[in-house]
Amino acid sequence: MSINIEKPMKISFDEVEFDEHVPSIKFIFMANIEQFSNSLNYSGEIWISCLIWDNFVNDLVTLKNTATLYDMNEMFSIKIEKNEKNIKYSWSVTRQGIFKDIVQSSYQAIISEDTLNYIKSQFTNYPKWW
Repeated sequence: MSINIEKPMKISFDEVEFDEHVPSIKFIFMANIEQFSNSLNYSGEIWISCLIWDNFVNDLVTLKNTATLYDMNEMFSIKIEKNEKNIKYSWSVTRQGIFKDIVQSSYQAIISEDTLNYIKSQFTNYPKWW
């Protein structure tokens, strides 16, 4: 099962494993960002708690302020913030190697209400097993 979002950036969550003991899902997460003459491609594995997933989807549906999805290590996040002026979408990932080397990537954009509804539909239609 997967989630594919095409805007404001291309991202996908491909489910590869789940853990019933600590209810969580392992995804291969991929992001492709094209902006001006630059591009960024990211691919990595993330574990997301089912509780965090549910909280994110619930917050996203009502979106009174902020909805945040993050992995169990809190090194990956997608955040959607809404205020009276605009809707801000952001994504970030940080990875640290065993020798303390760090890779960080992030993206931020102002999105429309239509794009927000598109993102909502992708997450709310994800088939849950828990």
